[in-house]
Amino acid sequence: MIQPTLTYIRDISNQFLRNQYEYDEDKVVISNLSEQTGKLSSEVEDKVVLVFLGLEEEPAMRNNSSRKGAFDGAGYQGKSPTIFLNLQVMFYVNFRNKKYLEGLDVLASIIRFFQKNRIIDVFNNSDFSHSNRKISIELISLSNEIGYSIWSAIGVNIMPYVCYKISLVPIIDDQVISYTPPVKSTQNS
Repeated sequence: MIQPTLTYIRDISNQFLRNQYEYDEDKVVISNLSEQTGKLSSEVEDKVVLVFLGLEEEPAMRNNSSRKGAFDGAGYQGKSPTIFLNLQVMFYVNFRNKKYLEGLDVLASIIRFFQKNRIIDVFNNSDFSHSNRKISIELISLSNEIGYSIWSAIGVNIMPYVCYKISLVPIIDDQVISYTPPVKSTQNS
């Protein structure tokens, strides 16, 4: 569910920016910021780059049960519990030189969009076939030290950016790991 979530966030961001600025091309891309050589990737020039930074399990949704199951009429199917993740992402605005101010305006627009749309209903998206069809988006404030560490690890120059936490992204494993037949009778011996 990580890839469909990021793709959906990219798509709704592009739709919003096309409406806001009448762009004739997608401005938000999911990509690495730099090549293996450390050079900035050419495909991200004049783009907003959606970068996956990391993830964590949502502690409030942690299931204490080691299994969940369903009674199929013939028995109990044991399945692994759903894990809900929080994804940390960054919108990196790579508008340079004469387009720098436009990039700042685009960044402000992205912030306004997700401020207004903190809960996103993905009901109409077929990639989200699970019961939890809403994801939340929360602005993350990073200290300067953490921000500099991220830029150092990525290996690119500091540009305008904003970080978000995307919550309640489920990882579902529907594989049956055990099977318990139903109780047929309860006789005392």
